[in-house]
Parts: sequence; C-alpha cells; structure tokens
Amino acid sequence: MKLQRQIANGNWVEVSRDNQEYFLSKCVTFLSLSLEEVCRKLHLGKPLSYDSDWYANLRDVEAVNALQQQQEAKRRSPDRDYPTGRRLSCGHTVYFSAHIMSTSSGPSCMDCYDRMS
Repeated sequence: MKLQRQIANGNWVEVSRDNQEYFLSKCVTFLSLSLEEVCRKLHLGKPLSYDSDWYANLRDVEAVNALQQQQEAKRRSPDRDYPTGRRLSCGHTVYFSAHIMSTSSGPSCMDCYDRMS
C-alpha cells in the first residue's frame, strides 16, 4: 500500500513508510473503525479523513490509480445508443442519440445542422 495525504492547498503528497502507521492509526481513531476496515476502504480507492480539518485526507495511490483506469476504460468504450448506426436526413450516420439535431427538414448530425435549419 502506497499512501498519500492531502495538504492544505489540496495537493496530495506521499506519506513515508515511517509515517504510514501513524496516519493509519489517526484514521482508526478519528473514524472509530478497525485497522482492517480502514485498509479495506483505502484499497477500494476511497479517501478517508484522519482529522476534522477539511484537507486531512488519506488515500491509497495504487487503488485510486486502478479505479481511475477502470473509469477511463468505461468512458472510452461507451454503449452505443444505435449499435448499427442511425442514418439521418443529411445522409450521415450517427451512433449516439446526443449527436442528433432536429431541423425543419428532419434529423441531422451536428455538422450539418446549420445548413439544414
């Protein structure tokens, strides 16, 4: 586990191996959880408070990075609204309903909207 703590300007700084036990014990005390529960929540990528200060947060960098990679992969491969595509009045094919614009002569893509409206 590689821990980071949040400092007063909102940035995250690495916690040295010597101080990891100290910050984990502060989390246990502040949140009234066991050490196992604190470690489990950190492994899920959740930042945990270790004091009442707004920026007194602790996180596991490796878990946060893994969670961000999963979210990025999900974002890059979205489910298409029209898996085979939808042919519009302008002649173009779109795969997402957000790319369809309504014009007086029928649906068009965003590129052709000005020409057709």
